[in-house]
Amino acid sequence: MLWDIFCPNPLPRCYYSIVMPKNSSIGKLILLLSSLCLLGLLTPAPALAAKADGKKAKLIAKYDKNGNGVIDGAEMDAFRKDFMGAAHEELKEFDTDHDGKLSDDEITAIKPGAGAKKNDALTSLLAKYDQNHNGQIDGQEVEALRKDYAATPDGPLKAFDGNHDGKLSDEEIAALKSKATKAERLAALLAKYDKNSNGMIDADEAESVRKAYAQSPGGELKRLDSDKDGKLSDEEIAALKAPAAKKGKGKSKEGKSAKEPKNAASSSQ
Repeated sequence: MLWDIFCPNPLPRCYYSIVMPKNSSIGKLILLLSSLCLLGLLTPAPALAAKADGKKAKLIAKYDKNGNGVIDGAEMDAFRKDFMGAAHEELKEFDTDHDGKLSDDEITAIKPGAGAKKNDALTSLLAKYDQNHNGQIDGQEVEALRKDYAATPDGPLKAFDGNHDGKLSDEEIAALKSKATKAERLAALLAKYDKNSNGMIDADEAESVRKAYAQSPGGELKRLDSDKDGKLSDEEIAALKAPAAKKGKGKSKEGKSAKEPKNAASSSQ
């Protein structure tokens, strides 16, 4: 008797239409795989690709010293040295022909997918054009961006021309902004101005914050000016501090330490 075996799980998109004898061992194996797929026990191909891209992105970040998105030149020597050393187990998967060496082709093939590349491109773009460090392109930065795109229409800025009309509209430029959360941006500001690393902005550090805001009122410190009066009050600067510890943890420690003297006193009696 012949039957069709197929995977009904739509997420991995791994449908099979196979005709096998009912008692065939191969048929039973495929039926088992189909069942696992339905239960979600097999990893979809997109998830595997994302994991691979993440590893490649980390390697690019580590070895790509000239920032061109690939490992080349002297970077290859450093990569091969690590491959022959302590990092061999981590890197051996890139030796695709299993000859114990990494060819130029094998190394240059190490590059993240399109999504990771675009995120890296956005990060590089903000680092170059976001002069006031507010996480977006605005003011005179917009003109500088458009000027560079007009001069090099086939350059890296082409990736952000969504409608492919050879220009960057206000909407396309407005979409170029940091994906960092509010908490992450505040943490970055605190790390920048909290020179004594005590988790808050002290009096002398506050003067540096005010001076920086006066020099760049549309920059990264603008978010602290909650009343939008163009100045930073003591209260507004005080809001720039490390997150408070969760309630309960501190109390339990205090309670424990408070009981210890009592226990000690009772034992001495």
